[in-house]
Amino acid sequence: MNENESELITFFIQTRVLVWKNMMLFKRKIGVFLFIILTPIAVGFMLSLMVDVASMTHSQGAVEPPVEKVGKVPACGERGDFDPRIHEPCVSVGYGFIGQYKDVNDPAYSKYHNIMKIFAKDNGFKFGHDVKALTAGGQQDIFDYLDNNKNQT
Repeated sequence: MNENESELITFFIQTRVLVWKNMMLFKRKIGVFLFIILTPIAVGFMLSLMVDVASMTHSQGAVEPPVEKVGKVPACGERGDFDPRIHEPCVSVGYGFIGQYKDVNDPAYSKYHNIMKIFAKDNGFKFGHDVKALTAGGQQDIFDYLDNNKNQT
């Protein structure tokens, strides 16, 4: 480093000499030479991109997809089995819990019932009729319920 040169100029001179040396060494292996030269640039670009994405996510809070409202869906009402030749498509909602308690009315599940009550109200359903809790317990309990109530769920 010359006393009259800045650190930036010294960096460029040393980099140019290093690239020239490597070019002389890898003259016959141009693929290896390009790999050695371009890899640090690609890694630097990817790190810069990751920092940009992280700072954008941090500044905006949580990344959430846009909310798309779904119009009201018709409830099935009092009708029994659905026949697509006669009836319009309709929806009734059954939900289950995978947890340590087997009783769907256990107080541990009350917040989920409240969420489903809001869902029922927002869609014009009757909670307990169009929207109701089916089962609680383990995953197998839900499978057993569906097996025992085929064409009814």
